[in-house]
Amino acid sequence: MPARQRLVSAVGLSSPIKLTREAPHPTSASGSRTPLTFVRLAALRPEERERAVTAGLSPALLNEAAVKLGMSQRAFLAALRIAPTTVARCKTTGSALSIDDSDRIARLAELWHGAMTVFEHDEGVRGWLTGRVPVLDAIPLQLVQTAQGFNRARTALMPLASGVYA
Repeated sequence: MPARQRLVSAVGLSSPIKLTREAPHPTSASGSRTPLTFVRLAALRPEERERAVTAGLSPALLNEAAVKLGMSQRAFLAALRIAPTTVARCKTTGSALSIDDSDRIARLAELWHGAMTVFEHDEGVRGWLTGRVPVLDAIPLQLVQTAQGFNRARTALMPLASGVYA
């Protein structure tokens, strides 16, 4: 009897324990069957977005986000510091992204949503997120890697939303 089966038998379980989180079917955090896309993630209320992040986002959202930003998936993953091997493994096993990776995607989605209210079109948002912003002395896309960087980028958007262009 293999060691895993002996362990399962020893603890009295009838079947092996699954050790990976399955990727949730990409639905909205409110439980509806509407697919959870990058744009829908961006529009969720904060508590719904937090539930989605905690559950782990589907790696399918990465493709949509990369397309929205006009980037190759490889460049997009490098900017967010998400390992391509991790994404490939999640897709192969059907598991969700880690909470940390999901959180970076959710931060980006929130910035996308905020920038869309300012620029009102994909091209303007794409330019702001992927270009160097002088007031930040950084590229907003790269700032979503940390909560501090994300807060800096979000704060830089606030005056723009009020019509103040520095």
